[in-house]
Amino acid sequence: HILLLTIDALSAEHMSLYGAARPTTPKLSAFADSATTFDRAYANANFTTPGVASILTGTRPWTHRALQLPSWPDLEARRVSLPALLHQAGYQTAYVSTNAAAGASKNGLGGYFDFASRDRIRDLNLCTDSLSALFKYACPIAAMPFFGQLVTYADRLHGGRDTAHYDPRLATEPALTWLQQADRSKPIFLWVHLFPPHSPYAAPPPWLGSFDASTGARDVAHSEPHWGFELGRVADAQVQLLAARYDESVAYADYYAGDFLQRALQLLGDNTVVVVTADHGESFRHGYGAHTGPGLFDEIIHVPLIIKLPGQSQGVRSQATAEQVDIAPTLAQLAGISAPPEWEGRSLLAACTPAAGGTDPALIDKPAFSMNFEQNPRFSRLANGVVAVVSGHWKLVHYLGQLHYPQMPPLQDALFDLAVDPAESVNVAAAQPAIAAQLRALIDDQLAQHGRALDDRADPRVNVQQQSHPLDGTGARDGAGLGT
Repeated sequence: HILLLTIDALSAEHMSLYGAARPTTPKLSAFADSATTFDRAYANANFTTPGVASILTGTRPWTHRALQLPSWPDLEARRVSLPALLHQAGYQTAYVSTNAAAGASKNGLGGYFDFASRDRIRDLNLCTDSLSALFKYACPIAAMPFFGQLVTYADRLHGGRDTAHYDPRLATEPALTWLQQADRSKPIFLWVHLFPPHSPYAAPPPWLGSFDASTGARDVAHSEPHWGFELGRVADAQVQLLAARYDESVAYADYYAGDFLQRALQLLGDNTVVVVTADHGESFRHGYGAHTGPGLFDEIIHVPLIIKLPGQSQGVRSQATAEQVDIAPTLAQLAGISAPPEWEGRSLLAACTPAAGGTDPALIDKPAFSMNFEQNPRFSRLANGVVAVVSGHWKLVHYLGQLHYPQMPPLQDALFDLAVDPAESVNVAAAQPAIAAQLRALIDDQLAQHGRALDDRADPRVNVQQQSHPLDGTGARDGAGLGT
């Protein structure tokens, strides 16, 4: 059996499992005591759509081209995705989505799931997993300015959001109910996506106020982040308050994630591999808030990755470099499925075993790539965006084309020595030109392979400027009484 738990906007740097000062993740830390924790795991993008697509397709954004929030992976990436291969291999496949951007139907993969419990949080939004299952262009239409303004106006009439509907149990309870009813004599693939600690950060009691007892930022309206470079105009005290509220939300998510993992494993038994990870993290430094945009700071792209092998009882800390694209090959190997040649990731299994001590020479210095091309048409040549590569203790951030974001300062390529500067505060590109050139060559080589226009692979019915692509089916059925 395979259990994949993705937690939205969970930054490794804010987890006590990864050394954060606040006790934010006691339950996941306890779970990791009998699993492998990857200390150097990176998201291939800095927001939900491309991150989830990388996890499920085993390909990076420059290949799967789910570059904007309402877009989805290209046809070939979907056909050889992890859900597709597991479904073809006879797995019972199911998912529970909270964030609509992390729903299988919204990402064009609904046809490979037997069961879905969709849109467990009910923000007013036309880009939902349920609508995507019925109408494949729902999300691209939702991105049009007129419809976005319409939803904003309706949200105001409705009275705005209430974080009560972010309750993790909206995802975990339908998942557990399905597991209880599933035929566990056949292999199961269950994917569950939790929304907290995504903004707004105000968690319910008893977590609210547990790390900062002040009266500020205790509701939806006042615990929203300042996105992107807008954070640079906010007083430091307010930034620190928001970071505390975020950490409280991390603890909130941790409590229910740990409970869910324990109960799910009681149902599934020891013959189960569990993967816990995140689609991206969250930023409170560098004058850059939240996620998405050109910010590829480690606070955003350094994500948790915990893999518990069947029957594993010993905890392992792995120093292997891992990416989201490595998850699919790892799970495929455990399921006895050959990884397609299109996949860009490598199996991490050799670095998971206690006997290996979490090391694999082939994976220690493997470069990891993260990127954002949301201002680049998804099927066109990749000329506008930002790419980061991490190799060993070096990290290079390379900017391409003409980027336009509110309050954006002049951007220039930056090289960081993460061994001595984990906060990425000193650009040493001028002092280390050979290292900068070496890493830039890695990026250029990959862009030469993957950055070309994909018009020849795009469906002829879809204009290459559109952010959409035909779905592979109408999507999984909703569970009676469980879905929306």
